[in-house]
Amino acid sequence: KTLGAFMLNVLERDWIGFHALPIGADNSMTIHEIVEFFKDNISQKSKIISVPSDQISFQISNNLAVTNFGYQPRKIEPSLLDFIEANGN
Repeated sequence: KTLGAFMLNVLERDWIGFHALPIGADNSMTIHEIVEFFKDNISQKSKIISVPSDQISFQISNNLAVTNFGYQPRKIEPSLLDFIEANGN
């Protein structure tokens, strides 16, 4: 729904040139947090083991899409719940 409204907004604009727009959620979660979220929301009792990493993480900003093209991202958690529901849990 949110992505569809954004695409409609983009398609209704006059275009000049090329625009690459990374889009994503309104918040961020670590992989560990996402796995815990799934575990908690599908009633799993599995033990999760995390191994620390020395690699630097990164995020891709959707600020260009928000600021210049009216993108209104949603939080990650509702999207994860939609995924769980769509996959039978």
